[in-house]
Amino acid sequence: MQTMMISRFLLASLLCMALCPLSGQEASYSPAGPFTAVITGEPPFMGVYTMPMTPEKARLLGLGNPYGTYVKAVIPGTAADRAGLQALDYIFGVDQYRAGEAQPMGVILKRYRPGDRAALHFYRKGKAERTYIVFGVRSDARKLETSPCEDPFLGVSSTGQRPAHGGVKVNVVRASTAEQIGLKDNDEVVRVNGCRMTDWDDMTAAINATPVGQPIVVEVKRAGTLREYSGRLMSKCETDRVRSSAAPKPPALNSSGHSIRILTTALSGAQARSIAGPPLKTEAPLEVQGLELEADLEVGQLELAFELGTEGPTVVNIYHSSGRLVYQFDLGWFSGDFEDATNLLRNQDGVYFLEIIQGGRAAHWKIQIDRT
Repeated sequence: MQTMMISRFLLASLLCMALCPLSGQEASYSPAGPFTAVITGEPPFMGVYTMPMTPEKARLLGLGNPYGTYVKAVIPGTAADRAGLQALDYIFGVDQYRAGEAQPMGVILKRYRPGDRAALHFYRKGKAERTYIVFGVRSDARKLETSPCEDPFLGVSSTGQRPAHGGVKVNVVRASTAEQIGLKDNDEVVRVNGCRMTDWDDMTAAINATPVGQPIVVEVKRAGTLREYSGRLMSKCETDRVRSSAAPKPPALNSSGHSIRILTTALSGAQARSIAGPPLKTEAPLEVQGLELEADLEVGQLELAFELGTEGPTVVNIYHSSGRLVYQFDLGWFSGDFEDATNLLRNQDGVYFLEIIQGGRAAHWKIQIDRT
């Protein structure tokens, strides 16, 4: 079973800004590479994927304005690519116009046409900077034919806990880059490659922006102390090869001779609807293949694996029978094999419910855990 694939981005988003001044010292950049401006009737196209920016997230990142555009990824071959924009840049202005609540970026972009040159104002790692962009057209975008198996893969999943001061608490996948560089379960990731992490969207963007084979630097908080780890980032395929060559895992029996029994029962939609407590989604059924649950008592982990032949926005939840959410993994746009080590065995014995949601479909299982 292979490890989880971090999803690729599918649709480009237009930037959203409005008029409202911001100040700050700015560094200046110039677009790299030749470009021939072509004036057409098309609207101007920057070429970035974006992610939401809330007032709370803007506060955590130290931004004075939550109405700019937060870059998730840059589309190769586009104006943004030529201008040197990067994932996790926060764009707050174009020329003399600044992001604000009064007017969206669509209004500002109507002032420009493909081929126009403008100054973009943005924050990168907390510092105000400036670059120049020559607006392009949508056809500038280059589609990269790469296998998802070769995507960057750090090997962490969210615990579902969200620290009030930001950061992302993670679990670590066995034999992954994260484990090899020294990350541990329940580490709180605060920065990746110098960029502040506030949620799982930030983590995904930072990992995907790091080329396979290049160093990745991860700063974590552990037991109140900041620690920095770095190492070469592996792909999903390479991680799978390392995992397959590793020593076999011990059986579900610890050094004290204690064993564990895990009983898994698939639930129909009607059965899931009858469950009191957990807020299970019970729309159309989702076909899940190869579900596996394997216990490792020595480290107190329950390894979860499955395969999805369909694709779409996917979330994995595990609830205690009381309704308490004990595990959550938002996979984004996902299809293929998934594997993760959960801390479920560190909770009390009893009944849990596994839920896998993709789009408007869902699948559910009852998990009974008993120790002897």
